[in-house]
Amino acid sequence: MGTFASGIRFTNCTAAMQRAVRRPELVGRGPGLFMLTYYVPAAFSGLLFARLVDALGWGGAGLWQLTVLPLLGLAGLAPVDTSRMVVPNRASSRGR
Repeated sequence: MGTFASGIRFTNCTAAMQRAVRRPELVGRGPGLFMLTYYVPAAFSGLLFARLVDALGWGGAGLWQLTVLPLLGLAGLAPVDTSRMVVPNRASSRGR
């Protein structure tokens, strides 16, 4: 799991953020924003989970942290316009 999440997904997300920035002078901001959204919530997740355990018990805290909170994140992504995303052409990425 660590190799998959840290070694592959993290690196690919950082590279995708660099490619998604249209102006070259702002390329550093894409991965910087990704790092911000990756590490800042991690700083508070332990405290949040401890408070949820105190309030709801282990089962309730696990349910909230693994279902309800991610659904709130998905709701936050709902207004994202995916038609404006930069998607590489598959034929050109294979060397054709």
